[in-house]
Parts: sequence; structure tokens; C-alpha cells
Amino acid sequence: MILPSLPCSMNHKKAHNNNAIFIEFFSSLKKLSILIILFLFIFTAAVSAQEVKTRLEVRLPVQYERQKEIINYGPPQTQKASAINFGIDALIKFQFVKVTVSGGVGYFRNRFNIKRPYDHTLLNRGRDSLAILTTTFNYTYSLLRFPLGIEYPLVNKKNMNVSIGLEYFLNFSFKQKYNGGKPFKNANNSHYDWKFYGNSSQLFISFLIDQNKKHSIYVQPYIRLLNTYNEDLYLFERTPETNKKKFDAFGLAFKCDINL
Repeated sequence: MILPSLPCSMNHKKAHNNNAIFIEFFSSLKKLSILIILFLFIFTAAVSAQEVKTRLEVRLPVQYERQKEIINYGPPQTQKASAINFGIDALIKFQFVKVTVSGGVGYFRNRFNIKRPYDHTLLNRGRDSLAILTTTFNYTYSLLRFPLGIEYPLVNKKNMNVSIGLEYFLNFSFKQKYNGGKPFKNANNSHYDWKFYGNSSQLFISFLIDQNKKHSIYVQPYIRLLNTYNEDLYLFERTPETNKKKFDAFGLAFKCDINL
């Protein structure tokens, strides 16, 4: 199939993309700085406070997502799908008398099982000028994320511990991969690019299932309250606009807290 003409000239597109890069860079730098300042504040408060317990947490989340994307390439259409995504997080937790605050870093594989056109010429600069429409089977963002959370106990007994909490994530993408049709045999379908991806928040409940003097094991069901993520130039979207979704995912995390 021959690609339809794009609604803007190439020069205008390049200028728009350059502006988007600068806007995205300064926006991500500002948000990361805010996150670092908040975490330093939490760390300082924890060090100076009395009766504070410090723990290292390793967490493995598995997440089910309902996906809905509006595709504006050609006649507008809506694609729906679902996906299972997963990751790993490492956090430092400071437990005060009743409130626990945490911060850390993690990896998350964020896959969309959406079929849509993608721009293979941008992924193969200098060796691909074929006017052929290629579509994805799925596309994946590899995310480096920075969680910041607060947790409060609902039940805190010797053999039973239940807590509720909120968590905020600042997400950066370092690899994007577009699985689908290729214009030629060895065509590239992935791109390594460090960029701000978006942010999200979730509500969770944590249940203690095993405990000893050195560590504690928990299961943590959660629901994502809000998820925002940037549109993608490689999917013929208009950057730096964002998508916003509410209550679009839920999951279960397995976590181990190690006493320090």
C-alpha cells in the first residue's frame, strides 16, 4: 500500500520535532529535579527522626492493562487491546511510628498490543525511502522509572500486617521497539533514545505473608489511578502532546523487605 501524504511539510515537521525535543528535555529535567529534592527531604527527615526503621525493598510487579488508542493516520479509528506487563523495582523505605515513606528506581516493560502504522523510514535513516505502509503487531517501551510512595498501616498485629498506600512514578523511556511488518529483510525496528515518557500513580494494599528477623515477604494488589504518556513520532503522532488514562490497569506485586 502506498503511504498517504502527511498533512505538513518535512521542514515544518523537523522544526516541530526540534522544538518538541527541547520542551521534553527541560520538562523531564524539572520533574526529575523535583523528585530528587523530595527524596532528599524524606531522607533528611528519616535520619533526624527517632524510632525510624530503614529497609531495602525488592519488588516484582505484574500488571494487566486495558488499552485504547485513537489512531489519526488516515481516517481516524480506535483500536482496543489488552496486555500483561511486568518489571522490577528497588526501594529504600523509612518507617516512622506509623507512616512509611519510600523512594527508588526500577525497570518496567510497557507493551501495547495495538496494530497501527509506524514510520519505518525514521528507524532506517539513509537506507530506507520506500513508500510502503508498515503496521505493528505490538510496540514496546523499556522504561526506567522512579517511584515515590507513602504507606499507612490498617492492621498491625504480631501475625497480621495490612497497609494501604499511594505511589507516584516518574517514567523515562530508553528503548522503543516496533514489532511488525518490515520494508526489507534487515530493516531496523527499534530505537535507543533517552526521553521523558510520562508519569503515573497507583493505589495499593499490602499484605504480610511471611516474616523473620531479617526480612518480610508481602503481596501487594494495586490499581492504577492515572497514567499519562507522551505521543510517539514513530507512530505518526504529534509530539509533545500527551495521552491521559484513568483506572486503566491493575496488578499484583510480590515484594521482599530486608531490614537494614
